[in-house]
Parts: sequence; C-alpha cells; structure tokens
Amino acid sequence: MNFHNTETGLQYAISIDDETPQIISINSEDKNSITGIWNKWVAEIIIIKTTTHKINTPGKHIVKYWMVNSGVVLQKLVLDFGGLKPSYLGPPETRVAN
Repeated sequence: MNFHNTETGLQYAISIDDETPQIISINSEDKNSITGIWNKWVAEIIIIKTTTHKINTPGKHIVKYWMVNSGVVLQKLVLDFGGLKPSYLGPPETRVAN
C-alpha cells in the first residue's frame, strides 16, 4: 500500500472509556510537500499528535488506541492532566500499581 497517495494519510484513533474515538491523521499535512513538515519529522524522528478529552468523573479510566490503518507504529502515549513541562523525549514512564 502506498500511504503517501491516500487522501487522509495514515490514521489511528484514540478514545477514553466509551467516548466516540477521535480519528487522527498522522501525515496528511505532508501530502503536497516535499520539504517543510516532513523534513522536521525526519530530523526529529518523531511525529507528535495531540487530542483533548473531557473526563467527568474521578477514578480509573481506560485509554483506548484504535488501529485505523495498518503501518502505524505507536511508540508512546503521554497523558497530560495539567502542568506537564515540554521535553524532547517526553516524561519518563510512570508505573501505577493495580
């Protein structure tokens, strides 16, 4: 499959609990550009995408990552509940006891 010639680019979806998944296009901004954003992605070896969700109840929640297109590799999910400081590689892994 040639991912660069699709209308939407590579996609995945993300949701929390039972909300409707938000479909995210990874590389759709690059479809008409040989330079620009693609050069940044290659130089940094990362594409960062952001979604916003509203959680109405305290307690445990389930973050769901959905495959929309094959060929997408998830490296890291970062959840920011406020106060996360920007960093090149993101925050260190947090392990939560069950």
